[in-house]
Amino acid sequence: MTMTDSAAGGAPGDYARRIALIQHMPPCPKCAGRHVHLIDWLRSPAEWWCDACKFEWAYEPALQERQLVEGPPYANSGRIVEFAR
Repeated sequence: MTMTDSAAGGAPGDYARRIALIQHMPPCPKCAGRHVHLIDWLRSPAEWWCDACKFEWAYEPALQERQLVEGPPYANSGRIVEFAR
């Protein structure tokens, strides 16, 4: 059984966007930790949270037809925005 967009509670394409973002998950820009969570994928840029250092940031990889352009997911293919909280 696979989850559809309506089962995920979003508009068409939201579930595919979430999966694409998770597949190209960046490391934490503060501590370089790999245990990060995608906390908001419905807005652009997507919001991420690091479990190790509790740092929250926004990062949107350059996705082209659900695929990253060449390079690792944390290369300069996206932008990182730090949240002031």
